Amino acid sequence: MPMLAANPEHDLALDLTTARLVAAERITRALDGPVPSPEAFLPEAPTPRDLLAFASLVRDAEDSGALGEDLVQVQRMAHGGLYVRTARIAAGAFLVGLPHKTDHLCMCVGDITVWTPGARQRFTTADGAPVIVPAGAGATRIGYAHTGVVWVNVHRIPDGYTAAELDTIEDALVSGASTLMTRRAGLAYGGAL
Repeated sequence: MPMLAANPEHDLALDLTTARLVAAERITRALDGPVPSPEAFLPEAPTPRDLLAFASLVRDAEDSGALGEDLVQVQRMAHGGLYVRTARIAAGAFLVGLPHKTDHLCMCVGDITVWTPGARQRFTTADGAPVIVPAGAGATRIGYAHTGVVWVNVHRIPDGYTAAELDTIEDALVSGASTLMTRRAGLAYGGAL
């Protein structure tokens, strides 16, 4: 597959829990090619350019309407000084997201491969207990759900915000929050869990 150039017109910031999902089969059909394995999309140790190029491909597929039905359900809430965003991800879907501005925790149940600059890691839960992963600020992440996955991001709400200000809290926590699927006109996100 040729290297895709990043499209400067797009905000290519990434975050797993913002739910810009794409099925590998649907992306490939949009490109009129055979369906490759998830590893064919990204190398084991992708560069930031590799991740941005893949994000550009996903955004183009979203914008063209080639993806069809929703592949994720998202719920967000704030309570007790914490902001939590939960995504239920369909099996066979890629997730491309936005960088978070703060360190936070991710929890997942299911089987998902996650790429970050220079690394690929697979998280699998066999007994239903979540895997808990520390996530650093600013990291680019792309995930592929081998099974249905529930992915949860947990952030401390910055001082000065109230639980009723979900969009404002997201603006403080996520780079490019205005492009979250839950805010983009014309892109459904599947509703609450």
